[in-house]
Amino acid sequence: MVITQELKDDWMKRIDEHKGTVSENSLLVPYRIDDVYGALLRLHERINHGILFEKDPDSKSVLFGAKKSIWTGGPTFKGYSTLESDQDNGTLIYMYVKVIRSDQALQELFNELTDILEKEYTRSASYESVKSDSVDIYDSKEYGKKKNRYVKKQSKYAGVYYIIIGSLLLIMGLSGHYVLRFTNSSEALTLVSLIPLGYGTYRLVKGFSA
Repeated sequence: MVITQELKDDWMKRIDEHKGTVSENSLLVPYRIDDVYGALLRLHERINHGILFEKDPDSKSVLFGAKKSIWTGGPTFKGYSTLESDQDNGTLIYMYVKVIRSDQALQELFNELTDILEKEYTRSASYESVKSDSVDIYDSKEYGKKKNRYVKKQSKYAGVYYIIIGSLLLIMGLSGHYVLRFTNSSEALTLVSLIPLGYGTYRLVKGFSA
Protein backbone atom coordinates (compact mmCIF):
# COMPACT_ATOMS: atom_id res chain seq x y z
CA MET A 1 0.00 0.00 0.00
CA VAL A 2 1.37 3.39 -1.04
CA ILE A 3 1.51 6.15 1.56
CA THR A 4 -1.67 8.23 1.40
CA GLN A 5 -1.46 11.76 0.05
CA GLU A 6 -3.05 13.12 3.21
CA LEU A 7 -0.40 11.52 5.43
CA LYS A 8 2.40 12.56 3.07
CA ASP A 9 1.19 16.17 3.01
CA ASP A 10 1.03 16.24 6.82
CA TRP A 11 4.55 14.84 7.17
CA MET A 12 5.96 17.17 4.51
CA LYS A 13 4.44 20.16 6.29
CA ARG A 14 6.09 19.14 9.55
CA ILE A 15 9.42 18.48 7.84
CA ASP A 16 9.41 21.86 6.10
CA GLU A 17 9.17 23.63 9.47
CA HIS A 18 12.86 22.81 9.97
CA LYS A 19 15.84 24.62 8.52
CA GLY A 20 18.26 23.11 6.06
CA THR A 21 18.42 21.89 2.51
CA VAL A 22 16.35 19.09 1.03
CA SER A 23 17.67 15.81 -0.40
CA GLU A 24 15.82 12.76 -1.63
CA ASN A 25 16.87 9.48 -3.16
CA SER A 26 15.86 5.85 -3.64
CA LEU A 27 17.82 2.69 -3.00
CA LEU A 28 16.98 -0.84 -4.13
CA VAL A 29 18.03 -3.50 -1.60
CA PRO A 30 17.78 -7.33 -1.85
CA TYR A 31 15.68 -7.81 1.28
CA ARG A 32 12.01 -8.52 1.97
CA ILE A 33 9.89 -5.46 2.65
CA ASP A 34 8.96 -6.64 6.16
CA ASP A 35 12.64 -7.00 7.05
CA VAL A 36 13.47 -3.58 5.63
CA TYR A 37 10.58 -2.04 7.56
CA GLY A 38 11.89 -3.66 10.74
CA ALA A 39 15.32 -2.13 10.11
CA LEU A 40 13.72 1.22 9.26
CA LEU A 41 11.95 1.31 12.62
CA ARG A 42 15.33 1.08 14.30
CA LEU A 43 17.16 3.58 12.13
CA HIS A 44 16.59 6.43 14.60
CA GLU A 45 18.69 4.49 17.14
CA ARG A 46 21.72 5.15 14.91
CA ILE A 47 21.14 8.95 14.90
CA ASN A 48 22.44 11.28 17.61
CA HIS A 49 19.36 12.28 19.63
CA GLY A 50 17.30 10.36 17.07
CA ILE A 51 13.58 9.83 17.47
CA LEU A 52 10.85 8.00 15.61
CA PHE A 53 8.01 10.52 15.42
CA GLU A 54 5.38 8.43 13.63
CA LYS A 55 5.00 5.18 11.74
CA ASP A 56 2.43 3.88 9.29
CA PRO A 57 2.57 0.06 9.09
CA ASP A 58 0.06 -0.08 6.23
CA SER A 59 2.31 1.80 3.83
CA LYS A 60 5.57 0.77 5.51
CA SER A 61 6.46 4.42 6.12
CA VAL A 62 8.06 6.32 8.99
CA LEU A 63 8.57 9.94 10.02
CA PHE A 64 11.87 10.25 11.89
CA GLY A 65 14.48 12.80 12.87
CA ALA A 66 16.51 14.15 15.76
CA LYS A 67 15.76 16.29 18.76
CA LYS A 68 17.88 19.34 19.45
CA SER A 69 20.72 18.55 21.79
CA ILE A 70 20.57 20.55 25.00
CA TRP A 71 24.33 20.04 25.40
CA THR A 72 25.63 21.04 21.97
CA GLY A 73 22.74 23.04 20.56
CA GLY A 74 22.95 20.87 17.47
CA PRO A 75 20.37 21.27 14.70
CA THR A 76 17.18 19.28 14.59
CA PHE A 77 15.99 17.61 11.44
CA LYS A 78 13.15 15.55 10.13
CA GLY A 79 12.62 13.23 7.22
CA TYR A 80 10.41 10.43 6.07
CA SER A 81 10.97 7.12 4.36
CA THR A 82 8.58 4.77 2.62
CA LEU A 83 9.04 1.32 1.10
CA GLU A 84 7.79 -0.40 -2.03
CA SER A 85 8.06 -4.13 -2.61
CA ASP A 86 9.70 -5.47 -5.76
CA GLN A 87 9.01 -9.19 -5.94
CA ASP A 88 11.99 -9.93 -8.19
CA ASN A 89 14.60 -7.60 -6.74
CA GLY A 90 13.76 -6.95 -3.09
CA THR A 91 12.58 -3.61 -1.70
CA LEU A 92 12.79 -0.04 -2.97
CA ILE A 93 13.56 2.47 -0.21
CA TYR A 94 12.61 6.10 -0.78
CA MET A 95 13.99 8.66 1.66
CA TYR A 96 13.44 12.42 2.00
CA VAL A 97 15.27 14.59 4.52
CA LYS A 98 15.64 18.27 5.33
CA VAL A 99 18.73 19.22 7.31
CA ILE A 100 22.03 21.07 6.98
CA ARG A 101 24.30 19.14 4.59
CA SER A 102 21.34 16.99 3.59
CA ASP A 103 23.24 15.02 0.90
CA GLN A 104 25.76 13.82 3.46
CA ALA A 105 23.03 13.09 6.01
CA LEU A 106 21.02 11.11 3.44
CA GLN A 107 24.00 8.96 2.53
CA GLU A 108 24.72 8.32 6.20
CA LEU A 109 21.13 7.23 6.77
CA PHE A 110 21.28 4.78 3.86
CA ASN A 111 24.60 3.46 5.15
CA GLU A 112 23.23 2.90 8.65
CA LEU A 113 20.07 1.25 7.32
CA THR A 114 21.96 -1.17 5.08
CA ASP A 115 24.33 -1.92 7.95
CA ILE A 116 21.37 -3.04 10.09
CA LEU A 117 20.10 -5.19 7.21
CA GLU A 118 23.51 -6.79 6.61
CA LYS A 119 24.01 -7.71 10.26
CA GLU A 120 20.53 -8.90 11.19
CA TYR A 121 18.61 -10.01 8.11
CA THR A 122 19.03 -12.49 5.26
CA ARG A 123 18.98 -11.44 1.64
CA SER A 124 15.99 -12.55 -0.38
CA ALA A 125 16.86 -11.48 -3.93
CA SER A 126 19.79 -11.19 -6.33
CA TYR A 127 18.82 -8.44 -8.79
CA GLU A 128 18.22 -10.83 -11.65
CA SER A 129 15.74 -8.56 -13.43
CA VAL A 130 16.50 -4.99 -12.45
CA LYS A 131 14.77 -2.72 -14.96
CA SER A 132 15.22 0.76 -13.50
CA ASP A 133 18.29 2.92 -13.96
CA SER A 134 16.83 5.85 -12.04
CA VAL A 135 17.65 4.60 -8.52
CA ASP A 136 20.76 3.51 -6.68
CA ILE A 137 21.16 -0.23 -6.39
CA TYR A 138 22.72 -1.71 -3.29
CA ASP A 139 26.01 -3.52 -4.11
CA SER A 140 26.40 -1.61 -7.37
CA LYS A 141 29.73 0.10 -8.09
CA GLU A 142 28.08 3.52 -8.03
CA TYR A 143 26.48 3.02 -4.63
CA GLY A 144 29.66 1.41 -3.30
CA LYS A 145 31.65 4.51 -4.22
CA LYS A 146 29.18 6.76 -2.41
CA LYS A 147 29.19 4.58 0.68
CA ASN A 148 32.96 4.16 0.85
CA ARG A 149 33.60 7.85 0.24
CA TYR A 150 31.44 8.83 3.21
CA VAL A 151 32.72 6.09 5.53
CA LYS A 152 36.36 7.00 4.88
CA LYS A 153 35.70 10.70 5.40
CA GLN A 154 33.82 10.01 8.62
CA SER A 155 36.36 7.59 10.10
CA LYS A 156 39.36 9.75 9.19
CA TYR A 157 38.26 12.71 11.30
CA ALA A 158 36.06 10.98 13.87
CA GLY A 159 38.70 11.26 16.59
CA VAL A 160 39.20 15.03 16.33
CA TYR A 161 36.20 15.87 18.51
CA TYR A 162 37.36 13.53 21.28
CA ILE A 163 40.86 15.01 21.17
CA ILE A 164 39.48 18.54 21.48
CA ILE A 165 37.30 17.59 24.46
CA GLY A 166 40.13 15.68 26.12
CA SER A 167 42.55 18.58 25.60
CA LEU A 168 40.14 21.05 27.19
CA LEU A 169 39.63 18.77 30.19
CA LEU A 170 43.40 18.30 30.50
CA ILE A 171 44.07 22.05 30.48
CA MET A 172 41.33 22.62 33.05
CA GLY A 173 42.71 19.90 35.30
CA LEU A 174 46.32 21.07 35.08
CA SER A 175 45.31 24.67 35.81
CA GLY A 176 44.17 23.66 39.30
CA HIS A 177 41.15 25.93 39.06
CA TYR A 178 38.73 23.17 38.07
CA VAL A 179 37.87 19.87 39.72
CA LEU A 180 36.06 16.72 38.78
CA ARG A 181 32.51 16.77 40.09
CA PHE A 182 31.91 14.74 43.25
CA THR A 183 35.69 14.31 43.80
CA ASN A 184 36.83 17.92 44.43
CA SER A 185 40.08 16.91 42.74
CA SER A 186 41.93 18.55 39.83
CA GLU A 187 44.12 15.45 39.55
CA ALA A 188 41.03 13.31 38.94
CA LEU A 189 39.91 15.66 36.17
CA THR A 190 43.36 15.38 34.58
CA LEU A 191 43.19 11.59 34.66
CA VAL A 192 39.67 11.54 33.19
CA SER A 193 40.85 13.75 30.31
CA LEU A 194 43.16 10.94 29.19
CA ILE A 195 40.16 8.79 28.24
CA PRO A 196 38.81 10.98 25.37
CA LEU A 197 42.38 11.91 24.40
CA GLY A 198 43.38 8.28 24.06
CA TYR A 199 40.21 7.24 22.26
CA GLY A 200 40.38 10.22 19.92
CA THR A 201 43.99 9.48 19.03
CA TYR A 202 43.07 5.85 18.33
CA ARG A 203 40.18 6.86 16.04
CA LEU A 204 42.35 9.39 14.21
CA VAL A 205 45.21 6.96 13.61
CA LYS A 206 42.77 4.26 12.53
CA GLY A 207 41.07 6.66 10.11
CA PHE A 208 44.25 7.77 8.37
CA SER A 209 45.63 4.24 8.14
CA ALA A 210 42.42 2.87 6.56
